[in-house]
Formats: sequence, structure tokens, C-alpha cells
Amino acid sequence: RQATGNIAQMADLLASSSHTDIFKAIEPLGQILIVNMEKFKITLEADYEPLIVISGQTACSVKDWGGAMLVNLDLHVEANYYSYNLGTFEPMLEPVEDLDHPDSYRMWNMTFTVTKCPVEVSREAAQLMQIFGTDTASEA
Repeated sequence: RQATGNIAQMADLLASSSHTDIFKAIEPLGQILIVNMEKFKITLEADYEPLIVISGQTACSVKDWGGAMLVNLDLHVEANYYSYNLGTFEPMLEPVEDLDHPDSYRMWNMTFTVTKCPVEVSREAAQLMQIFGTDTASEA
């Protein structure tokens, strides 16, 4: 919602004023890091022969790492190893049967969410933490 307002502010400023005013008027969005990898492939080899192949895709976002951090990670992955007995690659992670499409399989999907919540500390606990040299998160 805030980004939409910022775009409207920028459009108005571009039409009516100098470019230096744009940077003064737009509010910062805060700390955010977004990493998207549409495809990745990791191959472990021995004597130029592939032994293990891990492939997939990932999307990760980290927000407000200086405060109440929020991390979201979505990982799709498949892993195969080379079977010398069969002369082909075999799955290390068995693919998941796709219930929406019979007779088809998909990669494993893992979703991780991590948050860092501020901790409320009582006045007595804060005093004890100061005595023992521990930094306090906040005081009640």
C-alpha cells in the first residue's frame, strides 16, 4: 500500500518539480532484501564424473533485520545421485506425486518463516541482566 502511494507521489513530482525534490518527498520503505533464483543447479563431482545433482528454485525475503526481523524462504528442490549399478541417476529425495495431475511428479516444496519478536523484560530482570553484563532488549 505504501509503495503505491510512493509511486503516485513520484509521478506527481516528476510532472511538477525538479528531480531533487523527489528524493526528499518519498518516505523510506525500511529494510528489505529480496532474493529470487528461478533455477539453480549444484553438481558434486569426483574425477569429472557427476555423483550428486541438486537442482531447484528459491525465493527469499528478509525484512526489518534491525528490528522485529521477518524472514520468508520458499524452496523447491530435487536431488539425484548416480547409481553405478544401474548406470543412471536415481532420486535421493523421492519426487512428490502431484495430486492435481495424475501420473506426474513435482519437486519437494519447503517453506520457512522466521520472526524475531521483541522481548519484554521486567524492571527486576533488567537490573539482574545489567549486573551480569547482559544487554537488555527493552524495559517494561
